[in-house]
Amino acid sequence: MKSKRSWILLATLAAGSVVCAMLPEAWHSRLNGRVLSCTAPAQSGAYHMRAGMLDITRRFGRLLRPADGPTQLERARREIRQLRELLIAQRSLVIEKERKIAGLTAFERFAGEHGPFGEKIGIIPARIIGRDATPADGIVFIDKGSAHGVRSGAGAVWGHAAVGVVTVVNERASYVHLITSPARKVPAYIQRTGESTIVSGHTTHALQMHHVFRERVKPGDICLTSGLLSIFPRGIIIGEVTKAWQPPGSLFQKIEIRPQINPSDLQTVIILVREKKKSLQGS
Repeated sequence: MKSKRSWILLATLAAGSVVCAMLPEAWHSRLNGRVLSCTAPAQSGAYHMRAGMLDITRRFGRLLRPADGPTQLERARREIRQLRELLIAQRSLVIEKERKIAGLTAFERFAGEHGPFGEKIGIIPARIIGRDATPADGIVFIDKGSAHGVRSGAGAVWGHAAVGVVTVVNERASYVHLITSPARKVPAYIQRTGESTIVSGHTTHALQMHHVFRERVKPGDICLTSGLLSIFPRGIIIGEVTKAWQPPGSLFQKIEIRPQINPSDLQTVIILVREKKKSLQGS
């Protein structure tokens, strides 16, 4: 049965081929056009599918192929890192300026509350650029010198608190001896009693008050600068009394003071420069 069907199919195809061969030339062209019109969509789809596969292969090959130089992702990361470093530097400058403004504002408020100091005082903001390796010496280095108007013997403050005294001045930098240094002595007085005294530093970073004998000093008393020796204006805060006692057989009291500001926490200071008085020439 199957072989009979096969023979019938072959006979039909042979008869069709003979008929097609016997058709005129015009009928051949029309038949070819019909066949092409039926197969054109399939050919177009196959072409577009091939083009799409080639494009996908090219894109994935570019991602998987090792790059000879830095890739675009690496360049973007480098640019982000550079921008972050620039932002950190700009932020540091802004913080330094904010600190200087805060110190100047506090000092101006203090000067406004206590009235004029009786003479003109120049104000020079400075940044601490170094510290002595020996804490007992109590020396810091600032980025202002004689070119900026700094002079030896000028007082250094932060806000309304005493910090130290300028001792060595170079053209672009200066040395400041902190009030906590044992080598530095500052004229002072007790706010409550008005008694004048001298305050010096100590190796323990506390301050010591000397030559107080008239009236009993109490913990909590405030010590201020007296304005003598033209180092600080009168009324700048030095610190608060923490201990006060009278040793047996001693004429003077032993007094310890906690500084108003811990100098190790400072990044900027304000230098107070008194204007030089003009000498009067006799007529």
